[in-house]
Amino acid sequence: MGAGGGGTIGCIQIAKHLVAAGAAVTIATVTTISVERSIFGKSEKLPPERYGDKEENDLRAAGVDIVRIPPHPLHYYLDGLPTARCVKRLIAERDFDACLGWHQEYAQLPRLLQRRGIVTGLFTSGWYRDFKNVWKILPHLKGAVHTWMQRRLLLTSLRQADVVFAISEFTKGEVHDSFKTPLEKFQVAHWGVSPVFDNPDRKPRSVISRFVFFGSPDRRKGGFESMQAFAELSKRGYPNWEYKVIWPYREELEQMARELGVTDQVIIVDPLDQAGLARELDWADVAIIPSKFESFGLACAEAETNGIPVICYDVGGVSEVVLDRETGWLVPNARPDLLPDAILEAMRDPERTYAMGMAGREHINTNYSWERTAETILGRLESLIPSKTRPES
Repeated sequence: MGAGGGGTIGCIQIAKHLVAAGAAVTIATVTTISVERSIFGKSEKLPPERYGDKEENDLRAAGVDIVRIPPHPLHYYLDGLPTARCVKRLIAERDFDACLGWHQEYAQLPRLLQRRGIVTGLFTSGWYRDFKNVWKILPHLKGAVHTWMQRRLLLTSLRQADVVFAISEFTKGEVHDSFKTPLEKFQVAHWGVSPVFDNPDRKPRSVISRFVFFGSPDRRKGGFESMQAFAELSKRGYPNWEYKVIWPYREELEQMARELGVTDQVIIVDPLDQAGLARELDWADVAIIPSKFESFGLACAEAETNGIPVICYDVGGVSEVVLDRETGWLVPNARPDLLPDAILEAMRDPERTYAMGMAGREHINTNYSWERTAETILGRLESLIPSKTRPES
């Protein structure tokens, strides 16, 4: 519950908005640190900040019931076993219409649920490209085994679930291509964006100089590449910029800034909650988020909701969120040498940059909201419930 990242945010927001739409929701959550507790890792005690007490209290206040599940004592891939025991107990005590979940905990559930006439829905919100090519990464045994285990769990769930909710059209296509899941089984339910990021009072500035990076604590998100891009700008004779990076790698970022000679222009901020992040976005003119992998691009959508355009790699589902040359700049994936040119375009035309930010906010507010996500999920589930034959109690 306190892990952060798009999956956690999605689970929490979907639950809240399903309740707001009239559903009764119970979250059964494994209290673990995800893949950090893999067969290759150590079973360490969960840090207090990752336990998610605040998130649990907020959910309960919104009317969501929470049930904690202890993780499997061996490793992450077997967490579906205690989950199945918990769900079996829950459905014996209460009446449920549907059960939603992610594949590592969900693979043991569909047959159990379907025998009782409960609709089963699987969320796919990750990056599935490597699942087709698992043996090509055999030199990296840990990665190969992890991918193989994930593939087995996901394939089991995909075959049995009544509906597969994809976070983007990209993810839908990727899962279909990787596993040959029938397209009619899918329902695209884009993630939404918290209204805390909306900034209706954003005003145009005559100079574009404030850039911000933020993202989950994954080194592939692009914080280091962004700093190198700004250092390249200074070499080209464009020193009028500030780069604020909101990321947990403070020591490495500080060292990199010293080595590149840009310490005075780089501001390093430790990770923030959503309200704190929104305040930092209010400060910025442009967000630069060159992540090498994104199934959706939630950080990009949050920046656009604030009214600032985004510079990012054209990867995964990002092109559904960021419209090239309309709400931001899409750079070919893993081409850091092209990032400085996109930054310069933003700096040279403040009026256009501001207009792109306004267009981005309109694009996100029109198409991506958690209310819309909940309505989409409920609509698909309700279409399936009449076709299920419930056993008599």
